[in-house]
Amino acid sequence: MTVHGDRVVVAVRDDDPARRPYHRQAGPDEESGRGLMLVRNISCESGVTLVWDGLDLTGKRVWFVLREQESCLAPA
Repeated sequence: MTVHGDRVVVAVRDDDPARRPYHRQAGPDEESGRGLMLVRNISCESGVTLVWDGLDLTGKRVWFVLREQESCLAPA
């Protein structure tokens, strides 16, 4: 997590570049499948960045940006 002026960037990294997060419709009794929906509802921006070590693809970083609600539409 890092703070840049009026925004907070939250990121997590793993070593599996092949398995990308995807949006799905979770059933009411399912215990998983809501992460991206929650991130999209509270964040201004989000995405996935591939992690490289030279020419080798070694992982991915999933990130999102939090800002005050009024400034979500303002340019970064």
